[in-house]
Amino acid sequence: MKSIKLLLLVVSALLTLFACESFLEEVDPNRVTANNFFTTPVGLRDAVDGVYAPMRDWIGLEEHYTFTVFGTDTFTEAADESSSWSSKQFNRYNSDLNPLSEKIELLWEVCYRGINNANTAINRSQEVDMPEAEKNDLLGQARFLRAYYYFWLVRNYGSVPIKLDETVGVETGFSRNSIDEVLTSIIEDLEFAAANLSTNPVQFGRPSAWAARNFLALAYLTRGRDASDYQRAFGNAQEVINRSPHRLLFDYADLWKLENQENNEVIWSVQFSSVESNNGGDGNRGHLFFLMEYDLAKYHMERDVENGRPFKRFRPTNYLLELYEENDPRFNASFKNVWYCNSEARLPNDGSLAIGDTCIYLPRTPLTDAEKDAKPYTVINPDEYDSRTFPSLRKFDQPDRVDQSDRDGSRDFIVFRLAETYLIAAEAEYRLNGGGLDYLNAVRRRANQPELTSIDMNVILDERARELAGEGKRWFDLVRSNALVERVRQYNPVIAAENIDVHHVLRPLPQSEIDIVDSDNFTQNPGY
Repeated sequence: MKSIKLLLLVVSALLTLFACESFLEEVDPNRVTANNFFTTPVGLRDAVDGVYAPMRDWIGLEEHYTFTVFGTDTFTEAADESSSWSSKQFNRYNSDLNPLSEKIELLWEVCYRGINNANTAINRSQEVDMPEAEKNDLLGQARFLRAYYYFWLVRNYGSVPIKLDETVGVETGFSRNSIDEVLTSIIEDLEFAAANLSTNPVQFGRPSAWAARNFLALAYLTRGRDASDYQRAFGNAQEVINRSPHRLLFDYADLWKLENQENNEVIWSVQFSSVESNNGGDGNRGHLFFLMEYDLAKYHMERDVENGRPFKRFRPTNYLLELYEENDPRFNASFKNVWYCNSEARLPNDGSLAIGDTCIYLPRTPLTDAEKDAKPYTVINPDEYDSRTFPSLRKFDQPDRVDQSDRDGSRDFIVFRLAETYLIAAEAEYRLNGGGLDYLNAVRRRANQPELTSIDMNVILDERARELAGEGKRWFDLVRSNALVERVRQYNPVIAAENIDVHHVLRPLPQSEIDIVDSDNFTQNPGY
């Protein structure tokens, strides 16, 4: 998949150009146009490749993590006050979270660009002469990705316009389709993808029929309008668990090893390249945002590539940190709480520390003052954690960057993995008939945790928090389960708890769109 990154950029640009009407009427038989390129087998393949490209203008960036983990019960704001960071309103739920936000506009623009690229490929495919199975696989990819873009839109903005045809000129007469209509359109695309995609794609990073089934399970669970939706969610999740080649890795920590990104638990991931130019701009920047300020002289450490560049933007809440039992390996695999001395110049003069010795330790069980004083390194107990000092999420570590200032990482972003499929099955069965324990306990067994004997939505949400911390799920989980307001008030301290209200389960629509759309049915979401 990574070998086609540069091609994706070119094709995406072509798709954008061809979506506009030309003012010229002259015909040059040697000129590449939408009509004579995308209607060929090669052109259709390239058009479908171009549908992937906009994802990396969102996935892996600060905005992506801000929209998905911030302002929840699991992550709150850390100390960064840099002028470049304008995301705190997504945790504070204050008046700065409004329709004029560039971040609000970015998601809308990226998703509709991806949707139009998909529509172009789908519409033009009707004129392509190629084997039907190959064409349907390409269409399955385009429709899977169109569903993915719409899934982002509907879960953030609610009612949005459904556009299933290629844009050829300026269009302003849009109306907002209902949430149910958008989710139904998503499900229709995914049903086609599940029926036509390969079960074993030739390139890692292209969605498989199993990825479509997994996505269907989540889409039905999200729509959740009646028992039949939960039955379909449960059935699709069971299909993936029981029939797909995907398996839970034995060791949870292996999921996050850079050399093991193409593993059997990953159902679908967004690909990034170590060649930055192939990413079309930014790489996966997740390694920046979750780090504490370890690089202080008082800790005898300095910033380096291995430990990362600490932007200190997203801090785990006490609720999240306290969820893990002491023997739960997911804690140490997910969070860094020990730092090792890395600077000769900053070592203490008394010779008490050497390179490679522990420099900072954040114990989960507090040490007494006497125990702390006996250590040559800094010990920071849980009651001393603050906006600059906290266990740091390590799932997106990128220790192979070029230098310590490099912001762009090459780590793929996992969208779907099998452990979540088990948790989807657990939630769907619970909503159906109060069951689901077998699927939830399968995830706990991998973490060597005792099996639970009762289940409810709080139990499910707690297990999803342990298993999927920081992986871009939490805000949507809380909205889907009608728990966002309650849990933020309970677990996200001070500003978030004070300001969050019921209307915050949706983001505001970009004001730039409201200003240009000519429709009485394109009004702002309540509360903004």
